[in-house]
Amino acid sequence: MPKKKSKVASRGLFWTDQHAQDGSVSLRSDDFFSSVMEKMEELFQIAVDEKVDYVLHGGDLYHKPDPKGTVRNPMLSFLLREDWPFKILTVVGNHDLRGHSLKTIDQLGIYTLFAAGAIEIADEFPDFGIFCGHYRHNIEEMKFESTMPIWAMHSFILPQPAIFDHVTADDFETTAKLVLCGHYHPGYETVTRADGVMFANPGSFGRPTIKDAKHDVKALLVELDGDDVQLTDKFITCAKPAVDIFGEDALEENVEDTPLVEIDTEQFMTNVREARAQMADGKMDSMDLIKVAAKELKPGKDVIKTTVEYIENARKKNALADD
Repeated sequence: MPKKKSKVASRGLFWTDQHAQDGSVSLRSDDFFSSVMEKMEELFQIAVDEKVDYVLHGGDLYHKPDPKGTVRNPMLSFLLREDWPFKILTVVGNHDLRGHSLKTIDQLGIYTLFAAGAIEIADEFPDFGIFCGHYRHNIEEMKFESTMPIWAMHSFILPQPAIFDHVTADDFETTAKLVLCGHYHPGYETVTRADGVMFANPGSFGRPTIKDAKHDVKALLVELDGDDVQLTDKFITCAKPAVDIFGEDALEENVEDTPLVEIDTEQFMTNVREARAQMADGKMDSMDLIKVAAKELKPGKDVIKTTVEYIENARKKNALADD
C-alpha cells in the first residue's frame, strides 16, 4: 500500500548551535554575545521578510545550561521584544542540559524562555510537520518513531563515517522526507540518500571555536508541501569572515580538515578480517590490527602514535603486575 501523503504545508527557517554566552571566547577577537545577537537580528528579519510560519533552532541555544543574567535577560528581551509573526520553536541540545538528561530541564535557562512564552519546546509540532529529536545520552544509538515529514535532530548524523561516535545518514532509521541536523558544528551541504530522504546541517550559527570556523554562517529556509520539501540557503550577511574574527595565523595553526573520513567500507572490512585471521594463526597481534585500521581511517600520525604508546605502556604495567 502506498504511503499516505502528508497534507501539511508549512514554511520555516532553521538555524542551530548558536551557543550564546558572555565573556571572551578562545581566539576570537570580537564580543561573542554581541555577534550572536546581531546575527539573530538579521535572522529574524529574514523570517519576517519570508513570511515564515516558524523559526526552529536545532539545539544549543545557550552554551551553558544555566547562563548568566547578562546572557539570559537580553535573550529573553529579544525573543519577547515584539509580537513576532511566527512561532519560535526549539530543539533541546546537550549544552542546554545538565548531565545530558532532560529530567532537570525545568531547572535550567532554556526552560525560563519556555515558561515565559518566548519559545516552544515539544516532541512534535504537527501543524508544521516537525518532530524534534532532543538531545539525550547516546542519542546516536537510539531509534525514533514519528509520522512527521520533517525531523529536527540534535545528534551526530553525518553523511560519511567519522572517528567519533555518530550515525551515518545511510544508517539512520527514519520515515521523514527531511532530517535537519545540529550538533556537528562544521555543517555540510544537503545530501539525499538512495531512498530520497534529505539530510541537511547549516553548521554552527555562533562558530564558538576555531575548529568550526570554515563554514559560512547561514540558516535554511524549509518549505513543506505535503511530502514535497524544498531547502534554500539564507546566508547571514553581518557574519564576519573567519579571518577577521580569528586572524589568519590562528586559522592556519588551528583549523583542521573535517574529521569525516571517506573509506571503502567493503575493502576496510576485508582488511580487518584478514588481519584477524593472521592473529588467529599467531602471525600478528592486536597492535598490528590497530595499525591496519588506522591505515584506512587516517586519523593522523599523532593519534596513532599516542594510541600505540598508550597500549604499549598498559602492556608493560600488566607484565610487571604478573611478575
